[in-house]
Amino acid sequence: MRIKDLKSTILSVPFAKPTFWPYGRWEGMTVVVIEIETDLGVVGLGESACIQGSAEAIKSYIDNTKPFLVGQDPFDTERIGKRIEGLGGWNFGRHFAGYALAGIDMALWDIIGKACNQPVYKLLGGKIRDRSEGFKYIHHDDPDIMAAEAKESVVKGYRTIYCKYTGIKHLREAIEAIRDAIGEKPKLWVDFNGTLSPGFAVKFLTEMEHYRIDIAEQPVLPSNLDGMAYVRNSIPCQVLAHESSWTLYDTLNVIKKGAADIISVEPRMTWGILATKKAAAVAESAGMPVIMHSFAELGVAQAAILHIIASTPNFIMANQCMYDWYDDDYLKGGKLPFEGAFLRVPEDSGLGVALDRDKMIQYHENYKAVGAYSVMGLEPEELRTAPPPLFPSY
Repeated sequence: MRIKDLKSTILSVPFAKPTFWPYGRWEGMTVVVIEIETDLGVVGLGESACIQGSAEAIKSYIDNTKPFLVGQDPFDTERIGKRIEGLGGWNFGRHFAGYALAGIDMALWDIIGKACNQPVYKLLGGKIRDRSEGFKYIHHDDPDIMAAEAKESVVKGYRTIYCKYTGIKHLREAIEAIRDAIGEKPKLWVDFNGTLSPGFAVKFLTEMEHYRIDIAEQPVLPSNLDGMAYVRNSIPCQVLAHESSWTLYDTLNVIKKGAADIISVEPRMTWGILATKKAAAVAESAGMPVIMHSFAELGVAQAAILHIIASTPNFIMANQCMYDWYDDDYLKGGKLPFEGAFLRVPEDSGLGVALDRDKMIQYHENYKAVGAYSVMGLEPEELRTAPPPLFPSY
């Protein structure tokens, strides 16, 4: 079996409601859906995320891999990835290129699974768990509204509540309101996106100890691993590395520096499905758990993530999940169904999902009408006095 062709389509799918994070307003997700066809008629599906209105750039990256794909055996995922990385020059733009290569790699594994008539997780070591627990992302809003949403989510079965830093005064009030609403048992996870200085991070998180923040995600700049280690050794909660662990090599450096208790992994960051398992194995060798990062994946990427989680030992915590932000998907049969806070790994061959062609047309037309959704939108009025998000708060 050999690769015959590659096709890519840009889709823009809106969220049920806009959200806000340190970098502004976010209204939906734009993705490039990839279809890789073989000479035996097997078609593999992949999905690449687009940020900062970069849809055409991501699509161009994907389309330019065609010479490295056509004629290759789709089972040779490692060889294909290294050819694209080296001969394509992608190693010089590793972070951006990861968005594109992740979707290509998903499509190759979808082909492999379909050719073997097995779900992908069975080809990655088999099933350790049959479903993934997700956190509940509480959108930026008035603290009382956030607290009410958090309380309702706990009633629905969520055991981990997540919110983002958008300003210290607001975050302090939100944490107080949320913890009061949900009680002591649920975990509380706060993502700072690298916006605090080490000293301020220690001061703030120590002051908030009474409200039990369980996980502080990326409190300081990703490049400041010494600062991360200082924070980790000075605060009562666990530190999660995300922007600091975007690649397999970054993961090793975080561990060597003792800069985190938990490592965030994801196909987009590590360049593919097997590469994500490699990063998780590096963490496992240090006795550390991993969580799956989310970038508001839609159906194909969400399915790929579930196969990784199902087959990898150290996903022992709730994972990031923003799939509930959508009312719709481009998958045949609609969205993957939630079971409370859980998503179950698909059992059909390959990634276990198929395309709804009518929905593909609908959301491609939406892309042509509204363009690519950007994660860097305008801030709401109440965020305008917050510290600039690209620099630490002192």
